Amino acid sequence: MLAPILTQAQASYQPYSYHFYQKFNKVQYSWETSQHTAVKPMIIDSIMTPVYDSLMNVGVKERLTWVGRKLWNEHLIDVKGEGYTIYGDFIPDFQVGRDFGGGGKNTWLNTRGFQLGGTISEKFFFYTSAYENQGVFPTYVNDFILENKVVPGQMYGKLGTDQQDWTYASAIVSYSPRKNLNFSLAYDKNFIGDGYRSMLLSDISSNSTFLKFNGVFGNVQLISIMSYMLDPRETGINRSGSQRRWGAFQYADWNLSNRFSMGLFHSIIWANRNNVEVSDMMQVGLNTKYKAFRNASFYGQLLLNKKLAGQIGVRGFDALGVRNLTFLAEYNFAKPYSYTDTDPLTSYSNYSQPLAHPFGANFREFVGVANYSYQKFDFSLQGNYGLYGLDIIEGDNYGKNLFKPYDKNLAHSGAIGQGLKTNMVYADAKVAYVVNPKYNLRLEAGAVLRRESNAEWTNTSSLITLGLRASFRNLYYDF
Repeated sequence: MLAPILTQAQASYQPYSYHFYQKFNKVQYSWETSQHTAVKPMIIDSIMTPVYDSLMNVGVKERLTWVGRKLWNEHLIDVKGEGYTIYGDFIPDFQVGRDFGGGGKNTWLNTRGFQLGGTISEKFFFYTSAYENQGVFPTYVNDFILENKVVPGQMYGKLGTDQQDWTYASAIVSYSPRKNLNFSLAYDKNFIGDGYRSMLLSDISSNSTFLKFNGVFGNVQLISIMSYMLDPRETGINRSGSQRRWGAFQYADWNLSNRFSMGLFHSIIWANRNNVEVSDMMQVGLNTKYKAFRNASFYGQLLLNKKLAGQIGVRGFDALGVRNLTFLAEYNFAKPYSYTDTDPLTSYSNYSQPLAHPFGANFREFVGVANYSYQKFDFSLQGNYGLYGLDIIEGDNYGKNLFKPYDKNLAHSGAIGQGLKTNMVYADAKVAYVVNPKYNLRLEAGAVLRRESNAEWTNTSSLITLGLRASFRNLYYDF
């Protein structure tokens, strides 16, 4: 994802990570501000800048040595000239862990990456990053990799039966010709919504190439994204363009007041198969937000295609009078066959993952997240409960798997949970000590409990991890 810099240049982005963005709640969801909060990642504006600068300097103290400054305070490369800035960092993600479920296994991650970015005047912003990775995942994640031929939210590589080896990269060039007007060409992700999940467009899948327009005109924000995507499930990807996919996403957000906003969403996915056009997937949606209380806001989404999907939630800050304690609670659902099409090539997906919710469709889910920050310490606690219906026999389609074709003559009743009714419970607790806030270098310890069960089997993962991690990437393993 994109990386931040200490500047107020109009073309500078803050990468999207839920656990970092919630630290802006007091500004973005205040009665005194009229922020467009749904589209991420965001451009840092004058309202967000004071909080942003504070976060980028949390715990920073004067260091006398070059090594001390680079380890604790600064980017590894940090150049500020007349009208330009350049920064760069080494990005590690080293983790070791133990999964006590399913007979037990040791897990680990060895990621070496870099980032390089900067600005030219107040109009241009550029950024690139790349990561080389090897690792052993918990069993349920490894099963996903083997089935879908992709590491969740990242890319493909030398994927083995147990140990995985893959690469991951992102890049952006951004231009702001005037205030509140931005164009960007990127290989990255987008997110639309005010919740932890998005039922419209989320960042759970791999990167895609896109051209994006972002304009704010008074109380209205307009977003237009043209995206080029791939489907590795389909064979025959070649230079003629077969098995490639395209997407167009538009979103218009209207702040009717400081407390209430409403947004309209539209998307269409199209493709060709061996130079023969296939049907396209079109969706329309609604995104709303209401700041009901001074420290709590309600939000919701509704998506219409062949079926129905939606979300309702509440998020807030300074909970129970405790400064820097934020919370979120939400309910998500998608009727069976939502996001599917008659041809799997035009399902609402990108690189073997959904473009909305990681469960696909035919589910309901409850999510709760709490975050607390004290000086350089970050604490997070998350709980998920999901109910969904799996396919009972191979070749059947009960509506969860987006990569199976929709046939109304073979479709089942349409009730959520139809098929093999399955429950999923997920709990995640983390504590981190921020070493260098400029690129979120931190020591982190975590524990995960996941249990998936139905009438035929039960799978359990009990995972503990310890690591040295950096960057603001949003990677999801709560599925």
